[in-house]
Amino acid sequence: MIKSQEEYIRSISKPHLCNIDMDKCIENFDENLFGSFKDKIDRETFDLKISKSLCFNNKVIGGYLLDIHSMLDTISDIVYWVEKDILKDLEFYVDQKFLEQYKNKSGVLSDFIYIDKEYRGNNYANILINYGKLLGDYVWGLSVPNETTEYWINKQGRIKILEYKEGTDVIILTSTIL
Repeated sequence: MIKSQEEYIRSISKPHLCNIDMDKCIENFDENLFGSFKDKIDRETFDLKISKSLCFNNKVIGGYLLDIHSMLDTISDIVYWVEKDILKDLEFYVDQKFLEQYKNKSGVLSDFIYIDKEYRGNNYANILINYGKLLGDYVWGLSVPNETTEYWINKQGRIKILEYKEGTDVIILTSTIL
C-alpha cells in the first residue's frame, strides 16, 4: 500500500508492470514481419490475463504478449504440418533426448514483445522478460531470422531448437534452457 504522495510519485517514476494495453500492442505490431494481429487474436496465441504492459511516468512504453503453452505441443504440430507438406525444410538443432527434459514442464510462449523506440537501450525489456520467466519452467518463442532471433539467442541465453519454412519465410523456434 502506498503511504504518501512522495512514495506514489517514486513508484510511477520507475518502469513497472501494468495491465496489458492492446491498443499500444497493435500500434507497435509490424504486420510485415509478424503477420496479421487479427490472426493472433483469432488463434488465441496469447492470454490477456498474464500478458503485461510496461509503464513509466504514467505512460505505456512496452508490452509483452504471453501464453502458458507447451513447446512440445507446438513442435508436434510443426512436424504434422511438415508431413502434410504445408511447412517445409524442418531442421532440428537438438536431439530427442534433449527435448525430453521439457516433458511435464510448464512452458511460457513469448508471443510478442516491444519497447517504444525512445526507451530502447535501457534494459527495460528485461522487466517484461523476467516477468515471463516467473510464470513457468521455461520460455520459448517463434521468430523470423533477424535481429530479434539474435537478441533472444545472444542476449537472453535462449537456444535454437528448430527451424522451418512457412511459405517463403524461415521460422526459428528458440527456448530458454531448463
